[in-house]
Amino acid sequence: MAVLGLDQAVYAGFPDQGLQAAESAVQVIREHLATFQPDVVMVPPPLDPHPDHRAAATLLARSLVHGAGPRPAIWMYEVQPCMPMNALVRIDERAGIKAQALREHRS
Repeated sequence: MAVLGLDQAVYAGFPDQGLQAAESAVQVIREHLATFQPDVVMVPPPLDPHPDHRAAATLLARSLVHGAGPRPAIWMYEVQPCMPMNALVRIDERAGIKAQALREHRS
């Protein structure tokens, strides 16, 4: 996380390769939203081919539907092509940082 300028990261503890949109996971997302009150939440689109990515989008949507907490802006980012883009955010200036962060990422 240091490469991204963050002091710490908070993980929900969800399993890799087995994320489910269970009510207990929805509650964890609601608690994180209430605790951190983000302005923006980024998530893969619900049509992403990867099951964990689809589950993440579903969890976020379900946590916001009946949640009384904050309403951050939702930005969907493409991991794998699955739907037409509606915006392009240039990251040229940060491409090196992104590459380094990806090298350090542990799934």
